[in-house]
Amino acid sequence: MPMRLSGEEPRLDEGAAGCLTFTITDGHILVPCRVGHAALQDAFGPPGGNAMTIFRAHRDAVVDGAIRRYERSGAEGGVVTLTAADLTP
Repeated sequence: MPMRLSGEEPRLDEGAAGCLTFTITDGHILVPCRVGHAALQDAFGPPGGNAMTIFRAHRDAVVDGAIRRYERSGAEGGVVTLTAADLTP
């Protein structure tokens, strides 16, 4: 079964200012992912909008980056934490 974005809605992470969380699936396992506003801006161009707006505009690229990172490193500490470098192929 290919990995993909889960059916859960992405949300702003109240515990980590400026971060957005979402989940991907690995079979039947939900894998939590986190990406910061700065990483989204660095990867996708000029500043503008909040993390959710940027995520929605570039959802496929962010999810693909999360899958690549997870396949490469797993979910360290139970979460896949993305950097700008993870968001570009």
